[in-house]
Amino acid sequence: MYEDEKRTNRITALKKAGINIIGGVCLVAILIIIFKNFFPDFLSFRNKIFQYFLSFLFVFIVYKNFVYYKKIVKFLDDSSYLRKKKRECDSREYIKLLNSAIMNCNHFKEVIKMKIDILKSLAPLPVLVFILGLIIEDKLFKILNLTFSNSISLSNLTIEQITVMIVIASLFYYIYEFRTTFVRYKEIVADYYRYKERLEDYKSELVEKLKEAKLKSTR
Repeated sequence: MYEDEKRTNRITALKKAGINIIGGVCLVAILIIIFKNFFPDFLSFRNKIFQYFLSFLFVFIVYKNFVYYKKIVKFLDDSSYLRKKKRECDSREYIKLLNSAIMNCNHFKEVIKMKIDILKSLAPLPVLVFILGLIIEDKLFKILNLTFSNSISLSNLTIEQITVMIVIASLFYYIYEFRTTFVRYKEIVADYYRYKERLEDYKSELVEKLKEAKLKSTR
């Protein structure tokens, strides 16, 4: 039964990671569609640099979700392990395990909440919109051209292309990271309250068992 639960946990985690990958790819597609109106020549699948850029983003998405998959599997396995221990160990040990799970969830909850607050404080949207405005008006390139002699030589990569990739990558990273972190926060909070509820239910079960035992002893 425990092994069956572990297999189910992996399927569940794989589905969650798969949904995240699809979401990440869709986000990239949306950003490309938006920016393609302004930079049709560069944001073309015929452009080798653009192909490498997309490959980098895809590898990043897969890597992030591989890490996410492993975390989800661990949390689900921990939950399955607790159910297994409930059947095997005594009440004191089980309560200790539940309290430990609650403390761990609370710790991760606070860490992720802090990360969300940091992401909020570092919101790049105003700066990126300003940079995009400069790009569209060619003001930024006039400034950079004066400094870097019109372009930099890196496999024919121009300052314009570098700036566009930085803006797209920054927007993607911020939106994707904020969304996935927020989803993870909701999952941790749900686990936290689930463990607390399980602990309270178990204590109630023990109280009921004690009452029944007392009633039987008085008869």
